[in-house]
Amino acid sequence: MSSGRLVAYGWGLGLVLLAIWPVFRSPPVDSYPLSTYPMFSQRRGQPRLYRMLTLDDRGTPAPLSPKLVANSEALQAAATIRRAVDGGKRAQKALCREVAARVSRDPELSRVRRLQIQSVQYDPIDYFAGERIPLESRTLHSCRVRR
Repeated sequence: MSSGRLVAYGWGLGLVLLAIWPVFRSPPVDSYPLSTYPMFSQRRGQPRLYRMLTLDDRGTPAPLSPKLVANSEALQAAATIRRAVDGGKRAQKALCREVAARVSRDPELSRVRRLQIQSVQYDPIDYFAGERIPLESRTLHSCRVRR
């Protein structure tokens, strides 16, 4: 066997071994080129989510539109809330005040009196089966909407 052919076989075998290497890692990790999709292979528990709610003059809670938090994109609004939570009380207060100013200018939200930033946990299976009541809900910050 020629040395060129030996190099070609070695190179080919090396690429095959490199491609299947992630399969043998422990714990399984999501990796290219052969993904083990650990998000589907391991139990992930109940995720903690953050949201903003409005409270009307009766104290009835309602979800706040993403466009009032950041823009019309729900994921960007969620990221904005998450950054405020991660930033602590000062960042939460600043976000709440900023959003409250937008809410106060919206005539459709004239009954809104307060905003809340909440931490909530759901059971993902139950949530997608229709059970929308959180397992846990905590108010992290609350602010008044000035009129």
